[in-house]
Amino acid sequence: MKNNNKFMKRTILLISAIFFIAQGLSARIIIINVGQEGFFFVPASVTDAVVGDTVRFSWIAGIHTTTSTTIPAGAAAWDSPMTSTSQLFDYKITVPGTYNYKCTPHALLGMTGSFVASPNAILQTGTVVNDYALMQNYPNPFNPATNIKFSIPAKSNVKLSIYSVTGSLVAQPLNESLSEGEYKFEFNASGLASGVYFYRIEAGKFSQVRHMVLLK
Repeated sequence: MKNNNKFMKRTILLISAIFFIAQGLSARIIIINVGQEGFFFVPASVTDAVVGDTVRFSWIAGIHTTTSTTIPAGAAAWDSPMTSTSQLFDYKITVPGTYNYKCTPHALLGMTGSFVASPNAILQTGTVVNDYALMQNYPNPFNPATNIKFSIPAKSNVKLSIYSVTGSLVAQPLNESLSEGEYKFEFNASGLASGVYFYRIEAGKFSQVRHMVLLK
């Protein structure tokens, strides 16, 4: 009984620490350096983006641009200078597909890049709910994907964050505005190591944490 009490106290302390650390964390941002090691985008190819991610172009050296070339239908085109006085450009992904871009003055030197965005793996399963809720993921344990179900009684910006047992943010696969309803989100952990993880949902003033086990 004493051991069980100690375990419960440690679990509560860990969850409390996760809540504290999570304050102020932002959505997933993919960094692409501009002008690193000469006329390059680094990384030049990103394949694991999803709708809702932000691609952040970060100036390193030189005078460049990031200019869209071929992008999915419905996506916003861009053409942004990248210099010492214009060092950051953020592009929010709203449409799945392949995005190709270039540096206008250096495209002939091979300064091009691309990122591929997959659709959000979220499905609305119901439209009328009475309260906020976060259910236990299933299957659990899992490998490599699991389903996370939640409910929101009003339109809210919903943020789903995944943490390691040390409280480090390892993924934030969902951060977008959703209408009232029940939802099922498929989380793919193929890039994570086996272990215990915590997942947290935030919607309006509602916040809840549960744990899940990845076994590979």
